[in-house]
Parts: sequence; structure tokens; C-alpha cells
Amino acid sequence: AAFITVLFVLFLATFWNSSVENTAFILIAGDIIAYFSVNPYLLSLVEWRYAMAEEAQALMHSSPVMTSALKCALTLSICFM
Repeated sequence: AAFITVLFVLFLATFWNSSVENTAFILIAGDIIAYFSVNPYLLSLVEWRYAMAEEAQALMHSSPVMTSALKCALTLSICFM
């Protein structure tokens, strides 16, 4: 994540004194960079959910609903940080 942040800051630094007409292009390009930077992490969340469900089934004392609730709380806390 730090590497992506450094690259995004360098991208913004290249357009520091650009004209006002280029503002829309800069924002759209920044959105495209942000989307492709976050997309692999979002795709891995689905696989993590299935792995946690299988783990909850393997542990007889663990509840799948409780495991899913804890995982959801963890994911939301990471997203809001």
C-alpha cells in the first residue's frame, strides 16, 4: 500500500502547476489509478470469506455466523481507516 501511495503522490506532483483546463483529466486519471490499485484487494476479500466459512466448519466449537460477523467487523474497520 505504501508503494501505491508513493506512486500516486508522484503522479499528482507531475501536474502540480498545470492549467485549470486539465483538472478533469487529472481527477479521472487519479480515479483510474486508485481503482486498479484497490481492485486486487477487493477481489481477495471474496476468497477470504469462503476460507473463513470452511475454517468455522472445521472447528466444531466455532459458529459460522460468529466468524462471519467478526470478519465483517474487521473488514469494515480496515475500510474506514
